[in-house]
Amino acid sequence: MTPSRQHAIVIGASVAGLCAARALSEIFDHVTVIDRDELPSEPVARRGVPQSRQLHFLLVRGREALDELFPGVSEDLIRAGAVAADMQADFNWNFVGHPMRKAPSDLVGIGVTRSLLEFTLRSRVMRLPTVTVIERCDVTGLRADPDRRGVTGVRARSRADTQAEITLGADLVVDACGRGTRSATWLESLGYSEHPRSGSASSSPTSHAPTAVNPNISRATSARCTRPIPNRPAVPAPRLWALTASRFCSAPAVVRNCRPGTRRWPSSPRASEATTSPRSSVRRRR
Repeated sequence: MTPSRQHAIVIGASVAGLCAARALSEIFDHVTVIDRDELPSEPVARRGVPQSRQLHFLLVRGREALDELFPGVSEDLIRAGAVAADMQADFNWNFVGHPMRKAPSDLVGIGVTRSLLEFTLRSRVMRLPTVTVIERCDVTGLRADPDRRGVTGVRARSRADTQAEITLGADLVVDACGRGTRSATWLESLGYSEHPRSGSASSSPTSHAPTAVNPNISRATSARCTRPIPNRPAVPAPRLWALTASRFCSAPAVVRNCRPGTRRWPSSPRASEATTSPRSSVRRRR
């Protein structure tokens, strides 16, 4: 029996949810995307994406994948102010004291703010004739068929009318809520046994702040990997420079000195050379 492909529901309108909706629009008659936030009509940060103020850089394969789903999106981002950079020619890579030779390559990525990336993808998805985006709506649970053999939709409640709960049927439900997902709890409430979980813990805490820069510097071109701390000054957005300090794995991190809610940065010759002072509080995310 061929499964029905009339309606798919995607929970979450962030990058993963938007990509899922775009892919599903080719095989389902209709796709509904549900998000609890009021989705902004311009590229600004929103509450449901806490990392939206962090610098983002699309690596080559990620950029290619987005261009496959959304043809021409790289050009759209660049026209809107994102910065294309050859990762071998435009960066000064230094691995444990050994500089990498700079040379032109086809490893071109894009430095872009998360808000611009998400806004651009969302604008594309909302123009698809078979996709509906519902904002300010909380998914409160899943719906299953009587014999519990499959999920058949979701229960949701609009934030405009918190008293009325609606039920939306679907042939497929995709959870793109990220770390805030409640799918496991919803499935258990329907009587499904707990399913083994697999995953990888992120151990790359990051501190970020917009900064004023030395006017003689035209673009960020430094990526330094010391032992054992990668220190990666970042790529600029239009009229805004972002300085980001990160760590990988369980190495002692320089970002411990970047206290949330302060303007203090760890000492760094590159950072002190390039910047004068942060233009907002340092934001930290794990």
